[in-house]
Amino acid sequence: MTTTIHSILCAAERLGQTELTRRLRQQQIHAIERHLEWVPEDVRARILLAANHAFFQKRNRRDAGATQSCRAAPERRDILYNAACVYGILQKKTEAMALLKKQSRQDCRSGVGRSGSRSGLSAG
Repeated sequence: MTTTIHSILCAAERLGQTELTRRLRQQQIHAIERHLEWVPEDVRARILLAANHAFFQKRNRRDAGATQSCRAAPERRDILYNAACVYGILQKKTEAMALLKKQSRQDCRSGVGRSGSRSGLSAG
């Protein structure tokens, strides 16, 4: 369900539908929070929740989610990328760039982006 909400949310944002975007983000928060009741260790869900909290400027929740996710999965490229997005939404350029650089260093070590290997960011 969250993927469907996210797809519609992205379309609504591009169309300038502010109220619809806000409602969809609230639905996505609710769905992720329910999911985390069953799977509290799901790091990807936590970072996506932090991104939604960043949209609503919920300081304590977004910062905790980004920090916890990076600590729990420091080697996961998708987590680092999404945490950088959270910091980008918050206009914290230093933190966002630090995470993107860390992700880039991991890409270099693993060979991601080289000819013949997989490229682009991992969706999870």
